[in-house]
Formats: sequence, C-alpha cells, structure tokens
Amino acid sequence: MDEKQNKVVNIDGEEHNYDDLSDTVKYCIAQINDLRTQLDAAKARVDQLNMAHDGFLNLLKIEMEKPQEGELADKVV
Repeated sequence: MDEKQNKVVNIDGEEHNYDDLSDTVKYCIAQINDLRTQLDAAKARVDQLNMAHDGFLNLLKIEMEKPQEGELADKVV
C-alpha cells in the first residue's frame, strides 16, 4: 500500500483532514500545540520552585532549632 495517509485532527469533536484546513486554522493549531508545551514546561517550573521553596523553609526551621552562637556557652557552667 503506497497510499498517502491523511493526517486527521479533531476539533470540537469533529474530525478534519489536516491538508484540507486553511493556513490560518493550521497556524492556530500550531500555536495551540506550542502553548500546551509551554504550559507543561511552566507547570514543571512551578513544581520545581515550590519544592525549592519548601526545602529552604525546612532548612530554615532546622537551623532555627539549633542553639545559636553564644547560647551553648551561656548554659555551660
């Protein structure tokens, strides 16, 4: 079979042959796909920032529980 397979896109529940779509519609599809990729990357970055924030917050709490400089010397008699 040497038939060229048509690319089909689903828009609002309707299937369309990609090659039959206007250039503007194709451009919109490309933009939407790019934006989805960017949104996924942005979500991943937000997850990374939240993890880093939580890590530094936990480190701060741990450090604040340690005796401060001078505190230990005051308690040793």
